[in-house]
Amino acid sequence: MTDDDFDPFETDLEADDVTDGADRADRDDHGEEEAEPEESPLAAAGEPGGEPVEEPAPVRRARRALRSAQAERTAAVSRVRLADERVVNAQGVIRLAEAKAADLEAEKAKAHQVRAAHEAVERAERALARLELEVSERRRELGVAEEMEREAKEALDTALAGAADEATRLAAEAAAAAAEPATDAPPELFYRNVDEFVREFLRYVYRRPVDGRYSFWSPRWWKYDEALNRLEAMWRAWEHLRLDPATGPSVWWRDHADPHMRVLLSPHGPFRRETDVVATDGEPLPYEPPPEGLFRDERATAGEATAPKLPGA
Repeated sequence: MTDDDFDPFETDLEADDVTDGADRADRDDHGEEEAEPEESPLAAAGEPGGEPVEEPAPVRRARRALRSAQAERTAAVSRVRLADERVVNAQGVIRLAEAKAADLEAEKAKAHQVRAAHEAVERAERALARLELEVSERRRELGVAEEMEREAKEALDTALAGAADEATRLAAEAAAAAAEPATDAPPELFYRNVDEFVREFLRYVYRRPVDGRYSFWSPRWWKYDEALNRLEAMWRAWEHLRLDPATGPSVWWRDHADPHMRVLLSPHGPFRRETDVVATDGEPLPYEPPPEGLFRDERATAGEATAPKLPGA
């Protein structure tokens, strides 16, 4: 081998070829397209023939985080693969450099040629050491990326489970609400009308002596407009307040029964001309049935806001 046959910098150029291209490799890594994760049943579900249901915000955020983690893990895998390839190339460069140095020594080449060959081997070994450190760093980065991907998957699973639980809860509440009976319907009346209320209840619980002088009453109370309206009001109030077993009865006596009956029994009330009606103390208030058809069955029209039917109407 002559001086012109040997280039002491040839192995250096080959070693440099091993270590260059990092920026280009990074560009190649990030240029890879990450496959989109499949949509979850929550996103794809919806009414048959309708639009898909939009995923809740926590699920969308977790899905974006997982995509980002998957992209980073893919890039980290590519960087590790490239670093491993560089190490293999660097080892090949070292073998070539060592072979050239051995040939020069065997051929009794000039000292500066042998020295340059050994320096090329040393430079290639230093490049290999740097590349091995890079492999270790790239593998550490890959481990971090894989851990981030695992955490992102767990976060997405948690978000999906939470969304499914919430959807189940809402569906159960909707089903329960649909199964509940309507609460706005008025309760059934205890008495069919005011006449039944007076005949079967009021005249027995409000026993007062009637003498046609100081207290007055009429068994034909349904003939008097004022009396009919007051007794209707007492009945409606009783039907409402009876549903409150704690204070309802007391409120009815205090705010409804006593005020109205004081007026009806007074010498200035609507029965003031009924001087012939007499009832002894302890007897029920006198009663005569109204004309047939004067009062209807209010249970059949419960909930309708109707005024009492007056005798002359």
